[in-house]
Amino acid sequence: MRASCRIAAAVVTAVAADYSLRMAGATETNHYRVIERGGPGGRLVLRAVDGDRTNYLVVAGFRGGDWPEAISNLQVVARESAAAGSWRLSSDQGRFDFAAQAVDRVETRPALFEQLHRPFALTATDRIAVRLLLALLRLPGGARLLRSWHSRRGG
Repeated sequence: MRASCRIAAAVVTAVAADYSLRMAGATETNHYRVIERGGPGGRLVLRAVDGDRTNYLVVAGFRGGDWPEAISNLQVVARESAAAGSWRLSSDQGRFDFAAQAVDRVETRPALFEQLHRPFALTATDRIAVRLLLALLRLPGGARLLRSWHSRRGG
């Protein structure tokens, strides 16, 4: 048996990144709600919705007191004078000291990828064809029909 090395063709895509100075800082609507307490590994998850974006604050390994269900204008900083893994949350509701393994801020922007995914969206005709081909899949030769349709559509 002989091993071969194939060089794949280069893939070219549109740039789909949003670089702004605001991403690293606080969000515009800084009104978070607690959506999960005590999840896997003591996870605490807060969510803020602002138009087309959703911001999450995920605290892994949370050890601390109870937080209010709604928190506004929050700022989370690592406490330098305390032990490692010690954090302080400052908000309009007060200051809360807690311990955690990690604190992550995640910002989702689904509209950012809308144009990137548009060429792969199925038309109404394609959806009907897929339903028909999936129904024919259990018949002899159905898999071959589905593969040939897919290769003609993609190429």
